[in-house]
Amino acid sequence: FCKVTRGIRDWSGTAVQTCALQFYPRAKEFQRVETETRLGRPADEALQSMAYRLQSKIFEFVVLAVNIQRQVGGSLSEILDMVSDTVRGRVQFARKVRALTSMGRASAYVLVGMPFFLAAMIFLIDRAYIRPLWAQSAGHIMVLIGLISLGMGAVVCRKIVNFKYWGPDAFLLLH
Repeated sequence: FCKVTRGIRDWSGTAVQTCALQFYPRAKEFQRVETETRLGRPADEALQSMAYRLQSKIFEFVVLAVNIQRQVGGSLSEILDMVSDTVRGRVQFARKVRALTSMGRASAYVLVGMPFFLAAMIFLIDRAYIRPLWAQSAGHIMVLIGLISLGMGAVVCRKIVNFKYWGPDAFLLLH
């Protein structure tokens, strides 16, 4: 991320090219921004369109900070350093939350998989014991109710352990 901010600080072609080469997945976008600014498009608009194309919340945050700095004034390097610290803090927080919710996710996987595992084990051990679930209408209803309950439980578990964070693109910009 620091390399991105260095590339934004100095709008000379070499800085943007260096930034583009160091972030291979985003290289074409940085080259496009460089080309657009050379052709006379304002850097604010070129960055904003890049943020729109990348659909990266982190890069949108950076572009917003740069655009505000250009309008209000101040030290761009200080603003970009603050943005860098904020992004690092958010990514660390997202990693911490993901680690803390990993046990909940593992529990959800076990709870969802357990009925299928037990049904397979019972089927292998004593097929006559589980046959009424497949052969009788009451068994069909019980299986249907069980699957609906299992699906609802899986949705609830997912809502409990899912936490919205900046997503996988957060890790691409932190080099």
